Amino acid sequence: MEAPDAADGPRLSAATSVLNPSLAGIRGWLILPAISLVLTGISGVAAVLLIPVLFVQAAGPRPAWELAIAWIMNTALFALWLATALRFFGKRRSAPRWMIGLILAQLAATATGMILNAVMDIPRDPAREFIGLFHQIVAAAIWIPYFLVSTRVAMTFRK
Repeated sequence: MEAPDAADGPRLSAATSVLNPSLAGIRGWLILPAISLVLTGISGVAAVLLIPVLFVQAAGPRPAWELAIAWIMNTALFALWLATALRFFGKRRSAPRWMIGLILAQLAATATGMILNAVMDIPRDPAREFIGLFHQIVAAAIWIPYFLVSTRVAMTFRK
């Protein structure tokens, strides 16, 4: 008998799925990532559409190339979000891995933005930036293990 591939997420026996049919579906704690995906999509569209407007009006302390970098990062995150949302709401087996990737990409984008702001000496509120980064680290510490070990996740994302 072949061992399950850990990259495919948690595996359940046939008996488990028969005993716990109520665990399948985007319910319970999975509602929170679903809501987050919807809200992230709305803010992602706004960011991708708004940054070019700021790019055109790039007078003042924000150089045009910095806005271009922000637009490229937001567009890449939006594309990743779209691919993740399609897999999540389609209940694809790969959705948990894509959610983990999205969480890590958002965390990396926040840290990268903080570093760029500091290097370019852009006026900012460092306390607010660190609070945002801290929130993302805490969310990653909660949701990554959930997507890796949750029975509901394994029962829901099976296609």
